[in-house]
Amino acid sequence: MTIFLGYEIPTGELVEIPLHHTVITGVTRLSGKTTAAEAIMTRLPAGYQSLAFRTKRGELAFGGANIVQPYFVEHTDWQYVESLLEAAMRERLKFERSWIIRACRGASSLRQVYENIIERRDREKIRGLDESVYTNLAAYFEKVLPQLEEHPFAHALELLPGSNVMDLGHLSEEVQALVISSVLEHIWQHGRDTVVVIPEA
Repeated sequence: MTIFLGYEIPTGELVEIPLHHTVITGVTRLSGKTTAAEAIMTRLPAGYQSLAFRTKRGELAFGGANIVQPYFVEHTDWQYVESLLEAAMRERLKFERSWIIRACRGASSLRQVYENIIERRDREKIRGLDESVYTNLAAYFEKVLPQLEEHPFAHALELLPGSNVMDLGHLSEEVQALVISSVLEHIWQHGRDTVVVIPEA
C-alpha cells in the first residue's frame, strides 16, 4: 500500500511512499517531518485509523486530530515489571531477574511490588549482592512510581476513525516511554488497520 505524498521538484511527477515501516528523517524545523506525518495520517484509506504522540510540552502538531487520553495499564507479572524497568531506565537489566520474580510474587499492583522490594531489603537486614540489587530496584521504582500514581491514565484505548493524537508533553521521558510501550502492546494485540506515528523515535 502506498500513500500520496506530493509532487517531485522540478518534474512535477507524483510521489507516493509505502505505508508500512516508514521512517521520516530530516533537520528539525527545516525539513517538514511533522507536516509529512500529518499529511500521511489524513490520507489513509477508509477504514484505517492513526495515532500520533506529542512528546514536547506545548507542542501543537497534529492539531486537527481527535485527542486521546494517555493510556497505561499496569501489570505485576515479572516479565512486565522487568520490561517496565528497562523502558524507564533505558537500559537492559542484566542479572536482576530472580530478585524481580521474588518481588512480584503475590503483588496485585506496582505499589505492592515496590513494597515487597523494600520489605525484602529491610526485613532481614540483608547485605552484599542482595542488598545492592534490592536497593537498585527500589531506586527504579522511586523514579517512576510517583508519576504513574499522580497522573490519571485511561484504562481503555479508544481510537476514532481517522487521525488521533495522544499528548504526553506533561510527562517525563521515562513515563512517556512506558505509555508508548503500553499503547504499542495494546495495538499489536488488539488493533487492526492502525497506523502509529512515533515522533523523536
